[in-house]
Amino acid sequence: MGIQGLLPLLERATKPVNVLDLSGSVCVIDGNGWLHRASYGCAQDLYKGLQTDLYVNYFLKRCQHLVSVGIKPIVVFDGQRLPAKEVTHRQRQATKRNVRNKIELLLAEGQDSKANELMKQCIEITPQMTRKLINALREKQVDIIVAPFEADPQIAYLVNNGFADFVITEDSDLLVFNCRLCLFKLDAKGNGQLMDMSLLKECLGDGFDVNKLRHMSIMSGCDYLANLPGIGLQRAKKFFKLTTNSDLKTVLFKIPNYLKMTKKVKVSQQYVNDFIRADNTFRYQLVFCPKLRQLVPLTPYENNITANELSYAGIHFNEDLGNDFAFQYAIGNVDTKTLDIIDSYNFEPNEDSIWSKDWLNYKSKQPSLNESHHISHQSTVIPQTTVQSNNLSPNSFKRQKIDENTFVSCRQLVDEYSVEIFSKESSEEFQSKYFKREKKQNMFTSIANKRMRLTTDEDNCYNNVSQHSLNSSGNTTIDTLDDTLTMSDTERSEISETSDEDIGIFDDCFTNTKSIVSQSANKTFSSFLYQ
Repeated sequence: MGIQGLLPLLERATKPVNVLDLSGSVCVIDGNGWLHRASYGCAQDLYKGLQTDLYVNYFLKRCQHLVSVGIKPIVVFDGQRLPAKEVTHRQRQATKRNVRNKIELLLAEGQDSKANELMKQCIEITPQMTRKLINALREKQVDIIVAPFEADPQIAYLVNNGFADFVITEDSDLLVFNCRLCLFKLDAKGNGQLMDMSLLKECLGDGFDVNKLRHMSIMSGCDYLANLPGIGLQRAKKFFKLTTNSDLKTVLFKIPNYLKMTKKVKVSQQYVNDFIRADNTFRYQLVFCPKLRQLVPLTPYENNITANELSYAGIHFNEDLGNDFAFQYAIGNVDTKTLDIIDSYNFEPNEDSIWSKDWLNYKSKQPSLNESHHISHQSTVIPQTTVQSNNLSPNSFKRQKIDENTFVSCRQLVDEYSVEIFSKESSEEFQSKYFKREKKQNMFTSIANKRMRLTTDEDNCYNNVSQHSLNSSGNTTIDTLDDTLTMSDTERSEISETSDEDIGIFDDCFTNTKSIVSQSANKTFSSFLYQ
């Protein structure tokens, strides 16, 4: 999901905010993204086909949090399968089948704990799950929209055309669809990173616009087209920085020469055709317009392009289904696979509903988030013992032998668990309450000894990481987190006298950490923090 490495690349376009700063606004929620995340807590029940409401309760709780601070949520769900994404879909299904086979083998061998962890990797969001959630949201009077095809372009359309102010998501594809305001990494405290696409040039430099961002994202590999061998986001950026030619039919053939990869990369006519097809899919995918109550392209067609030429970017509903069919589909009354009417839900929308005919007029009278007038640079971020992203700038490290995936995973790991586990107390309070100075010094000594026992290959892999100066709060958070992850049974036993409940939290953190990053990433994380 998303473009690998895009969020770190556009880091300068983000700033920390709390949902309190966004009070009075309208947000769009990536429904399937939240639904996947909600399903992790009940993955075993879902895998075994057991009934559960945990994912529904999780979703409603997060929506209620937004409503409580004055933010109106609109939830958008995926619709029909997009023809342009068929290859990616088949690959993902094959991966999930392989995971299921591994799970069955582990269960047969009695390794239930390992099997349970793998169940999170093959969660399947069924139409029944989506239907159950939609009904629950209706009861809470939360507006929902079922996109004609993918949710991402539908969300971008709503935000860019004034139906909403920003989106809450973890999918960087929204940036490629040019969604102007995206809130990433929203945590339980309401803190997140707001990315403003108007600041794109501050990240990529002069000469870059949304078109070049889209092109370099496609070249690096996306859901609609695999990347060429050896070409990731940085090389794609380099290529489009070197060229001013916007004609994809000619400029793409110059990739091997411009990147000095003539022996490794060959650009065929088929690749050029597929690239243009992916570009058109990002630009013209069909979405639903709540005002017109019909399907329209994400952006108006250009260069004499017609809908008939872009069937891979979505197909209009058959006219025989009636003029009202698109609306019935959007409000969730239609099965997205069979296109049969499965519900007769009807309602009289209030003026603060997106389905109100005067919604845009009503919305225009509400506070705007444009130009950061509503969000000051002194945002109300709830204090947390965490390492801010600007303290760990990628440019500060020599990462010649640490791959980009592992580095990003480490960054996300620090952000997520420092927020979830250590946000309630300051670093000084945490240290004084749980660790005596002498005991902590002994832990440091033990950890240092463990590092000395790393293999020569591992040391060589990470010894190029330069020393980075962290602020005292960030250092304490990292020390505390890593002490927790490397804590021995004896040390846990001693500390448990202070609080058994807190040790349980640490164990949950340790278990979740192992499930998020691979063994290699864990070693990289440990080495990275203690350099």
